[in-house]
Amino acid sequence: MQDNGRWKGGVEIMAIKKSVWSMILKMAVAVITTIAGVLGVNAMTL
Repeated sequence: MQDNGRWKGGVEIMAIKKSVWSMILKMAVAVITTIAGVLGVNAMTL
């Protein structure tokens, strides 16, 4: 019974990590696209 509970907890932790990672990736992509857009506009005006 203990092992089963531990395994279940591990799966929940993995799911949380997965959602956190997807959130971090989305934020990173948003930041990169924003920076790229700003640099692109600056490059065009220069």
